[in-house]
Amino acid sequence: MNSKCNSPESLEILMDKGLFNEVYKDFLGREVLDLRKASKEEFLDFINRHNEIIVKPAFESGGSGIEKLTSQEVKEQYNRLVEEGKFVLEEVLVQDPKMGLINDSSVNTIRTCTCINDQGDIKVLYMVLRVGRQDTFLDNMSAGGFYTKLSWEGKITHPCYTSRDFGRAYTHHPDTGMEFVGFQVPQIEEVKDLAISLAKVNPEARYVGWDIAITTKGPVVIEGNERPSVDLPQTYIHLDGKEGMRDEYEEALSIKLPR
Repeated sequence: MNSKCNSPESLEILMDKGLFNEVYKDFLGREVLDLRKASKEEFLDFINRHNEIIVKPAFESGGSGIEKLTSQEVKEQYNRLVEEGKFVLEEVLVQDPKMGLINDSSVNTIRTCTCINDQGDIKVLYMVLRVGRQDTFLDNMSAGGFYTKLSWEGKITHPCYTSRDFGRAYTHHPDTGMEFVGFQVPQIEEVKDLAISLAKVNPEARYVGWDIAITTKGPVVIEGNERPSVDLPQTYIHLDGKEGMRDEYEEALSIKLPR
């Protein structure tokens, strides 16, 4: 669906993290730098302003290659970062303390999918909470993170699922002991409003999964995913009616899917 619903130009923006930060700079809530465009002076000024820095490859996905380094480590390893294509530097975000109750070692994000139909109507199709483990600063599934589909009001109503233990559902976070079901994500209306605003920036990106973090200053976007993962909102244990979302996808995107 991503190639059918998103133009080649919009895909280029979504797949290049540095370009994404440039286009969606008003919604980042943090200072960023692209080593492909920054001067040495700009680089040194940036690392001197931050004690810790998130370093990202420009074109990877699933959290692959992302590091959290001290500013001194970034300075000492500049050549390595460039050689490995880790061009994108970002200020470390401080998440809302309530989001840290679930797990405080990671910034836990809400994968918020927006769809634009042929009439230009924007719809938030689903919201999925992603939660990290204590042994990583990432909340990605590839790092053993959990996920669960949120209610429209932003509440966890079903156990969490993880790729680390295939087929196992978790009612509590195994590292923190926090009970998942019943947890209310704060500022959920602001999360939805932000997703709608992001979708308006480039209407040619009709099908996007926005990873949104809730910080002490409000929701901000981490990145946009051109492949939002149809499995995230349709995991069997999260479906009360045990039916998928084919009809919702077709209506929201003005498409027809195979029967």
